[in-house]
Amino acid sequence: MLQEEGIPLVWVPRAEILTELLDAPDRDARLKILVARDTAVADDCRAVLAEVTHPELAEQVPLGMKAIDAFAARHYEAAQALAVVVVETVVTRLVEPKEQLPGERKSKYQRIAAALKVDDVKDLTVGNMRFRAAMAPIGPFFVPWYADSGMPAPKELSRHVTVHQDHVAHYTPGNAAVAVMMVASVLRAIQEQLESEDPS
Repeated sequence: MLQEEGIPLVWVPRAEILTELLDAPDRDARLKILVARDTAVADDCRAVLAEVTHPELAEQVPLGMKAIDAFAARHYEAAQALAVVVVETVVTRLVEPKEQLPGERKSKYQRIAAALKVDDVKDLTVGNMRFRAAMAPIGPFFVPWYADSGMPAPKELSRHVTVHQDHVAHYTPGNAAVAVMMVASVLRAIQEQLESEDPS
């Protein structure tokens, strides 16, 4: 769910919604749950984002709150667009991309997604498990897509489609829910990571 469907599950949503998501048969059913519980999802995201106080994230927190407010008001397209920009900004500024191998031609986005991908759960430690789980939705989020590729646009929330290849079918209440949950989850995870790296 985290890595393939791109649905955040760390810090948000609340336990009762998380249980419903885990019991749901597929991504479409999970998105319906999030949209049906939009008020609770927005409240959970606000509460988590209110805990983000690190100076490195100070410029993005107010914008993240505005994205959540737009979602709560059911302005889904606006919520999705703003939330995606906030997540992209934070991740590209503060997450180290995987090193480019000789002869490799991968974008910074692809290398960040590769750096965050969990290939084997045995690679996780107690210390990095929550951060890596919170960042797992970045893989689908950074999948590139071009309208002239001949391929269908990804269903999972994509920053490339949202920001560069705006495709009306991609702006959905479900993707908006995922986007605002990513704002809360990703910013909170990065704050925790920054605090763990701070020697003071």
